[in-house]
Amino acid sequence: PAPPPRTDASLSGGLSATVLALDTAHAEERMLLRADLADEPAESLLDGLTDGLTDGPSDGPVREDASPEPGNRTGIALPDDTRRLGLDVRITAGKGASPSGLAAALLVVVEDRYGIPYRLSAGQVPVDGRLHRATVDLDRTASRTHSAPAGPLRVTGLRLGGTAPVQASEQHRLTVERLLATAAEDDASPASENGRTEPVLVRVPDEVRWRGSATVTEGTGESAPNSLEPTAYTSPSATAPLTVTYPTGQAYQGSGDFAVRLDVVGAAAPERIAAVATDAFLRATGAGRGDSVDLTLAGEQVRVTIVKTVRELPTTGTTADTETGRAPEANTEADAGAGTGVDTRVTSQNGGALLIDLRTVNAALAARTDRSLAPTEWWLSTAPGAAAQVASALRDRSDGAEPARVLVRDETAAALLGDPLGEGPRSALIAVAPVAIALSAMGFAVGAAGSLRERTAELAVLRALGAPRRGLARLVVTEQGVLIGIGLAVGAALGILLTRALVPLTVLTSGAARPVPQVLVELPLLRVALFLAGVAAVPLLITAVLAARRGAGLPAALRQQGDH
Repeated sequence: PAPPPRTDASLSGGLSATVLALDTAHAEERMLLRADLADEPAESLLDGLTDGLTDGPSDGPVREDASPEPGNRTGIALPDDTRRLGLDVRITAGKGASPSGLAAALLVVVEDRYGIPYRLSAGQVPVDGRLHRATVDLDRTASRTHSAPAGPLRVTGLRLGGTAPVQASEQHRLTVERLLATAAEDDASPASENGRTEPVLVRVPDEVRWRGSATVTEGTGESAPNSLEPTAYTSPSATAPLTVTYPTGQAYQGSGDFAVRLDVVGAAAPERIAAVATDAFLRATGAGRGDSVDLTLAGEQVRVTIVKTVRELPTTGTTADTETGRAPEANTEADAGAGTGVDTRVTSQNGGALLIDLRTVNAALAARTDRSLAPTEWWLSTAPGAAAQVASALRDRSDGAEPARVLVRDETAAALLGDPLGEGPRSALIAVAPVAIALSAMGFAVGAAGSLRERTAELAVLRALGAPRRGLARLVVTEQGVLIGIGLAVGAALGILLTRALVPLTVLTSGAARPVPQVLVELPLLRVALFLAGVAAVPLLITAVLAARRGAGLPAALRQQGDH
C-alpha cells in the first residue's frame, strides 16, 4: 500500500501544479512508469529523493539522509501489535497542585511506517502532582471507528496545552513516568485474570533525546516560542521518557493559553527537498535540472530542488479528480490497484507536476511548524488475481471507504471497454477490417489481371523468342509484386501516421480532458507484417495462376497478331 498525499501549489502567472508525495523508498517495488516517460527506469528515477539537501560548497548541494530506513527511524518504537498506549504522567505546580486548579490537554504524536504523523488525544491531565494514566486508542479515529495507523508505530512527540491562570503565571513540571503498550484483545498476549490483555512496558532507547518549546498567548498577543530543556533518563534500566519544566503565562483581560511542544531529536531537517519534475512544470517555472523553486505546502513555504525530470507523471492530469478517489490513470500494479479518496478536487492548470518523498517533506514541515501532508488517497497492490477479493473486503467494511470510492484497475478497464459509446465504433472497425482486406486484395487482383491482358501480345513475342513459360510467369509476378509492395508500403505508412496523429486527439477522459500520460500508440509489428503479407499473397497468387494460363495461349495470340 502507498498513501500519496496530493495537493496543488500556486505558480506565477496564475498557474498551479500538482504535487504528489510518495514513500519513494518502497514505491519502486510496485510503481508503474512507462518507458517513454523517462530516460531511466522507475527504480533509478526515485533514487535520491529520500535524501534531503543542504546548502554546501559552491560545487553543488550536499545530500544527507533525511528519510532513514525503518530500523533507524526517529522515536520510541512501539510493539507491532499495539492498539492502546498508556502514559503514566505527573504534572506538578511548584511543590504540589496548581493554585488555579488547572488541567492540561495532552496529545501524543505517533508516526506510522510511511512517516505520516498522527496527533492523538490522551485526554485532560490535572495539575495536582499526582500520577495519572492517560490512554490513547491507536486503532480508533475521531469518529470512534476502527482505523489503526500502519505499523510499526513510533512515539515522536508530545503536545500539552491549556488555559493560562488569571492570578499569576505558574511553573509546571511534566514528568512522563513510563509508557505502556496494550495489544488487541484477540492477540496472543499475556492476559490478566479477567481475560483482558495486560499492558507491556515500552523500553525507551538510551539514545533518545528531546527538544521542546513553549508558546504563551496572553490576550490577542502570542509570544515567540521559548526553548525548553527536557531531560531524558539515560540509565540502562530507565523506562521514563522525560521530564520538563514550562511556564503557563498569565491570562490577559480574561483570556490566555499556553502550548508546549516536545519532540524526539532526530536527523537534521532538510533545507531543500529533492523532487522529480515534469516538462510542463519546467516550462511553467522556467527552471531546469538543479534549480530550486519555492512552493507553499501545508501553509508553509518549502524549497524544492529539481534533481530529475520526466515527460509526464501518471495520475497528475489537468483535473486529478479525487472526489471519488480516482486519478485519471492509476499508477499501481497492472493486476491490482484500489484507491480511496476524500472530497477534494486538485486541479493543475498547465503547471505540470512534482514528485517528492513523503517522509522527507513531512520532516521538513515538522521542523518549522506542527503541520504535515496528510494522505488523500491510498494505492494498494495485491497478489495476481486477488484484486477483486481485496476490493470486496474494503467495500464491505462498515468503517471503511464508501463503495464508490474503491476503484480497481481491472474494473475500470472493463467499464471503459464496455462503454456503449465506444463499443459501437470498435465493433464497426472490427467488422470493416476483413471487408477492407477482401476489397484491397480484389482490387490488386483485378489490376493484375487487366495488366496481364494488355501485355498478352508482348508476352507472346517473348514466348516465341524462346522465353520459358515459367520465366514469363515469374516476370509477371515480380512486376506485380513490386507494384503491390509499393502500394502496401505507402498505405501502411499513411495508416501509421494517421493513427499516431489522430488517436491521441480523439481519446479523452470522462471530464473531456486529455489523459495523463498521453495515449501511447503501439502497433504490433508482427501482426501488421502478417496482415500485409496476407493482403499481398492473394493478388500475387491470382496473378501467378493467370500468368501460367496465359502462357498456354500465347501461340494463338501470336498468330492472331500476325494476321493483323
